[in-house]
Amino acid sequence: MMRTTESKGAPASAPIPDTPGARRVLEAAIVAFAQAGYEGASLRRIAGAAGVDAALIVHVFGSKAKLWQACVDTVANRLLSALDGARFLPCGSLVEAVERLLDIFCAHPASAQFILSEIVRQDERFDYVFVRLVEPIHELMRAGMAGDGALTVRDEIRLLALSGAIATTVVSRQFMVRKGLLSPDLGMFREELRHAVGSLLQPILGTQANNN
Repeated sequence: MMRTTESKGAPASAPIPDTPGARRVLEAAIVAFAQAGYEGASLRRIAGAAGVDAALIVHVFGSKAKLWQACVDTVANRLLSALDGARFLPCGSLVEAVERLLDIFCAHPASAQFILSEIVRQDERFDYVFVRLVEPIHELMRAGMAGDGALTVRDEIRLLALSGAIATTVVSRQFMVRKGLLSPDLGMFREELRHAVGSLLQPILGTQANNN
């Protein structure tokens, strides 16, 4: 069975293989690309982490480049499916969108690390990341923030800073656990992060109220 993910205005992506082995490969590849980058992540390393033969990856995905694209599409599908479920109403819509983003990053921290890694590198493959992943997510978040109005430059920067802060904090969770600053309990971390993000949202929500 194959899955596809479509983003408004983006070129059609190749079908993503949907078998247990392919899913293991994709999750292992997302981690490998996030940690080592495209050049540093080898198919042998990914295959070892997924418990499959490297030849199987080439057979199923075609090439390392196509596997990387499938990783981008998988992360995009994961996040956009969550955010599409938010109903961007004038009141509380941004809070709902942010909480969904927070929950999906907590459930899949490698996806947060993958996005941050690609944004930091911005190499020759970044156009694909921007069209398939970064821009669609940003537009959904903007819809929740703007309502029927327009965003100022300051609003746009706040939105980017907030999204980046959530992803960075999730990726840094193990550092805080190792330093003894945080309990290993994921549920407790999620609640603390939700509280912190709620405080950061107050100036933005205040702007929304004034604009309305």
